[in-house]
Amino acid sequence: MQHDKNTIPPNEKFLIVIILLGLLIAFGIVYCNAQSITVTTVKDIAVSQAQGVSGQETIKADFYIPSSTPKGIVCWEHGGGFVKGNKTDGNGGICLTLAKDGWFVINTNYRLANPFSILGADSVTATKLFWEACYRAIQDGDASVRYAIIKYNLPLDIPVYKGGISAGAVAADESVCWQNGEYSLVDTAKWKNYSNGATPINLRGSISISGAVFQKSDVDATDKIMIRCYGLKDNTLKCFGGFNHQCRYEGDCIITEQQQLFANNDFYIAFPNATHGLREGLLNIIGQQNMKQAIQFISTNLNSL
Repeated sequence: MQHDKNTIPPNEKFLIVIILLGLLIAFGIVYCNAQSITVTTVKDIAVSQAQGVSGQETIKADFYIPSSTPKGIVCWEHGGGFVKGNKTDGNGGICLTLAKDGWFVINTNYRLANPFSILGADSVTATKLFWEACYRAIQDGDASVRYAIIKYNLPLDIPVYKGGISAGAVAADESVCWQNGEYSLVDTAKWKNYSNGATPINLRGSISISGAVFQKSDVDATDKIMIRCYGLKDNTLKCFGGFNHQCRYEGDCIITEQQQLFANNDFYIAFPNATHGLREGLLNIIGQQNMKQAIQFISTNLNSL
């Protein structure tokens, strides 16, 4: 018996139905997995105490806790030139995005420098004060990570990534670049955060939006993964180095150059017309799109590691 050329034989129809059903099931599994992670947000937790420039300070953090077993910890710190700002300064979006990806995210405050001391200081003293402020931010981030590991019974070897924007990004990048032998300008005993034990954290890399390092020699063959987003018209932390608050910083282009020199893992995206904080355009509408693209870039590369 011959079939009309425009009809499909019953056995082929059955095969097509099976294939389509299989595709629907596969899509459903992928969709459900994508939608299955929910996030619990716990805010304003006192995670540590440490010596600040005006006495003892309590450092507070927000936790974004995924419902799944965490892939690792992302510790995020805000901008503000190490002299101002706090964890509420627009960091919630990226923290929530990464938590929905399955990361345990910490959005933490850190001890700030006194802006009046820096403004009246010579370049040598100002540099010292900024190094100290960066060290405090690194230390407070570490204490926040240790608190989370203890409080939520996370594995001691859980992967940790430091992240931030502007000054927070400097602290993140210096977390992976700054070696113990480079602390000569800092009174480490005075500014160390001793809270929550002394267990070393398993730092795997940094995430940076408009960040930098103090000097390109900080980058060497021992450095870890760096995921960075940068505006090429950034005049605050300039692409090829610049001066900010009388203190020398080396921007992201030169960091990438050094990372590649040592064949270190480096993920870098540049926004040609963006300024500091990836801002762009009179109303910053393009800048908001830049930030969304940067968050997606960070998420994609972080999840590929």
